[in-house]
Amino acid sequence: MFEELPSQPALGLLRPETYLSISSQSVIYVRIDSIVCADLTSMTECDTARTYYFEADTALPAEGLDTVFNALQTVLASQQTLHWWGEDSDGEVVGYRYRWSTDTAWTYTTEESREFVVPIRTAFDLFTFAVAAVDNDSLTDETPATIVLPVQNSPPEIGFRFRSNPIVPDPSAEYTTFPTRTFVWDITDSDGLETVDSVFYALDDTSAGAWLALSAAAHSSVTLTNLTPGLHTFYVKTQDIAGAESPIIQFPDSLDEAGPNTWRVLPVVGNIVIVDDFHQDNGNVALAWYRSIFDTIPGIGPGNYSVWEIGRELPFSETDITATLGYFEHAYWYTGYTGIETYNAASNAINRFVLNGGNLFINVTEIKDTSFFWFPLSSTSAINPTGRLLPGKVLNSALSPSLNLEISALIAVRIRSFESLAAGIDPVDGPTFEVLYRLEPPQDGDLWTGEPVVAGEYDHRAPLTPEAGKVIFFSVPFHSGGIPLLEGNGSGGKFISWAFRNRFLQ
Repeated sequence: MFEELPSQPALGLLRPETYLSISSQSVIYVRIDSIVCADLTSMTECDTARTYYFEADTALPAEGLDTVFNALQTVLASQQTLHWWGEDSDGEVVGYRYRWSTDTAWTYTTEESREFVVPIRTAFDLFTFAVAAVDNDSLTDETPATIVLPVQNSPPEIGFRFRSNPIVPDPSAEYTTFPTRTFVWDITDSDGLETVDSVFYALDDTSAGAWLALSAAAHSSVTLTNLTPGLHTFYVKTQDIAGAESPIIQFPDSLDEAGPNTWRVLPVVGNIVIVDDFHQDNGNVALAWYRSIFDTIPGIGPGNYSVWEIGRELPFSETDITATLGYFEHAYWYTGYTGIETYNAASNAINRFVLNGGNLFINVTEIKDTSFFWFPLSSTSAINPTGRLLPGKVLNSALSPSLNLEISALIAVRIRSFESLAAGIDPVDGPTFEVLYRLEPPQDGDLWTGEPVVAGEYDHRAPLTPEAGKVIFFSVPFHSGGIPLLEGNGSGGKFISWAFRNRFLQ
């Protein structure tokens, strides 16, 4: 029941009049329960009368209905826009008081429309809205404009956020992760997001007791950790305050033609990971070559390291990148000879890995930036602007002539030399930079000058970061995806082996 409006008429003054309309955009269903109100003006209780069924947009019967929802012919969603206006024959309207049947007091406003979300908590309910104009004499319309809304609760919907799950060219190819995986979603509800209160997720099992609950307002993602190796399926749904649930969505989904059909969690093997950032390596020829190197490194050997094949793109969540690197103490990261490479987008995660004590050997074909936190560069320059580096050129080791490398096949991409910001810093006070390889001086036709630096080691350990690790940065590709490129003076892998044995595994 609504209390009387706070307005007393003054002698000789006329009260304003109020009008009300609704903007309805959708028909939910066509059942209409009419109501009969003893006194709609004072909002006394209304008794349910008869039930009528109509086709959508059919005129309501004129007989037998005292009040039929102010001529509404549809059951509405709980989110609605109402419009009102007033007229005053002896002055002007300066504002309005409005109230829902669920409110305890009237609200004053100067607006003439507003979008409301009716707080529906059952599958179907009736709500009454009243609005009364207020004039410049502080008089309020004694007969507020009213509307009775029959409201049907709409279930919420949930979907995985765009590109948060991988898009693959071949859905039959198996998608793999290590034991951490983050799922991100978006929720919609025509009744308003404030009516959605819970998210439920499950792994592999959708029986009643398997679902775990989250607050919908506080969570748009969940990170699963300590996943057991093997095949898994993730399920998620949401629920509103009226108990209506969304359809369940899942990953992987065999009906999703753009996504993988299977998801396998890989075990963490050893404390070393080879990061394959070479998407266009058809048949994993380069990966097989790198495996042959690590299989022969003393102290490592076959079956004692892991492989992370990134594919076309990094995991959507940086949490997963950080967690994956965090399973290991040492990483060898190589990028593509051509095409997509993702290491630059992983800079924050790589920096955390190194500052937490991880050691990284990274072989990149294209230096995309000079602002790497994990290997700060002062400058880079193209060694071969024509994009050709001929066989026979020697990379001179600053460590030992026995580690010299020779280009054994044409390198048909631009290679860049670099300088580090740490060069010349007192090793007592800060991180250190050590040159590891320089390209030999130019010969006839070569366009570089001097002996460009193509490999170096940056040691992050300093008074402020005593637990940090080391980074070896190598800008000449070891492998093209078809053949190894630095085999002119023994295997190019001899330096990779030396670096892990002497700089990382000591």
